[in-house]
Amino acid sequence: MVFQPAEFYVKITQVAINLKNLNMSNETQIKEVKKIFEHVSIETFIKYFFQFQSNKGTRSNSIILEAFKANNESWGKKSSATRASKGKSIFEQELEITAIYYITEFANENKLSEETTIKANEIKEKLSKSNYSDNEEVKKYEDIPKLINNIDEIELSNSLIESEKEVLIKYRIGQSLYRSKLIEYWNGCSVSDCKVLEVLISSHIKPYRDCENLEEKFDLYNGLLLSPNYDRLFDKYLISFNENGQILISKTLCIDELNKLGINKDDTLKKDKLTKQHIKYLRHHNAKFNLIQNSRD
Repeated sequence: MVFQPAEFYVKITQVAINLKNLNMSNETQIKEVKKIFEHVSIETFIKYFFQFQSNKGTRSNSIILEAFKANNESWGKKSSATRASKGKSIFEQELEITAIYYITEFANENKLSEETTIKANEIKEKLSKSNYSDNEEVKKYEDIPKLINNIDEIELSNSLIESEKEVLIKYRIGQSLYRSKLIEYWNGCSVSDCKVLEVLISSHIKPYRDCENLEEKFDLYNGLLLSPNYDRLFDKYLISFNENGQILISKTLCIDELNKLGINKDDTLKKDKLTKQHIKYLRHHNAKFNLIQNSRD
């Protein structure tokens, strides 16, 4: 549930009034928040506030669990899953405003770190000033959980063959915020600079299923925006790009076929867009490209 500024002030004021008058309904909300905080600490809730919020209403807790892992949290698998579910449940029960109000007004500050207290007040300030679904931290995660759910369902399907799964996964990713970020970054085809967005395809350098974690799966620098011929050849390891962005072409493609496909041996990725962050992904693609080439000798 998202509140506009005026609605927020009305609600937060009502929370205060209800607390003051010991309104039973709101007292129940506070009790529920405190009960949840027995399973996920206030510090954890504040630290992962936006990840919890972004996973509201989804079956997957992947984004939250990956965030735990990235921060080297020492909890076990079961404990991490409990914290993820409980933190998310605050948003699913629409208790986030009550939770933030409770933390900033009633929680024992002596038991909270200074960092947690500061961040809790910052979140309260953001909630009171704007629609927090427009916050950049939320945008960072907003459509990834749904996308992951869709892809997980595709990969687990017994009714699809591998090639069909690959096509559907690419289609789902092509519909996502990830594609929008690639369009914004590359501003056209990563090679030809073609700007007909309707035909351009978002393509992972290191394939989605080969990625080791969510950071790699949705890393802007693991993506290219390619016109159909480049995309298909790249997916099939008939072309690759080295660390300098120079195209590598399979020995199985003759000059005549390359001309028909509009592929040139001097093609390169856009120099002004290629960065060091792309290199590890290009190396992965190069390695598989070379392995396949050697097998064809």
